Amino acid sequence: MENHNGEIDLKKDDEPSPLPLNNTKTKENISALLGQVNNRTQCFECGKHFRKGKSLQIHMTLNHGFPPPGSSASSDDQAEKSSDCGASTGRASCTTSETVPTPAQQELKQIKSMIAELRLAQSTARVEQLLAGLDTRVGRLEKQLEMALNSIYTLVQLQTGINSSVTRFREEACEQLKTVKAILSESAV
Repeated sequence: MENHNGEIDLKKDDEPSPLPLNNTKTKENISALLGQVNNRTQCFECGKHFRKGKSLQIHMTLNHGFPPPGSSASSDDQAEKSSDCGASTGRASCTTSETVPTPAQQELKQIKSMIAELRLAQSTARVEQLLAGLDTRVGRLEKQLEMALNSIYTLVQLQTGINSSVTRFREEACEQLKTVKAILSESAV
């Protein structure tokens, strides 16, 4: 993209550019534009780059528990998720880790950060906005925990049913074997 004079040539054909593009402001603008493109195709949770925005959306849904594109999630929730990384409070919410946290862990982490931001908030409008977001996140966390408890309850009920069926089968099998043994001993005599 740079020619022998250090100028950036954005044209694809061999015509020289009528404007020299080697000034600092132009380079900063190009860097900013490239940064914006990268922000739209880079996961703010783990830092992975994607060629297409759609691939990033799929990655966020599958790996980080975000709602799929076009789902019924409110725009406030989506704005919160996309702005967590660039928050001005100076907190490090864009850390990468080896293990992917569960959706419940992510919700707890975001609730914790929202409470910290709530403590720092000065304006009433911002406090109301944070409280509304916090209420939404707590509601989601309650639903996830309720589903987990219902699943555990169902598994315990299934395990109890299986255990009683196995015990009954064993007792019936023992009775049948005793009957077969008695019949065989009678026929042998």
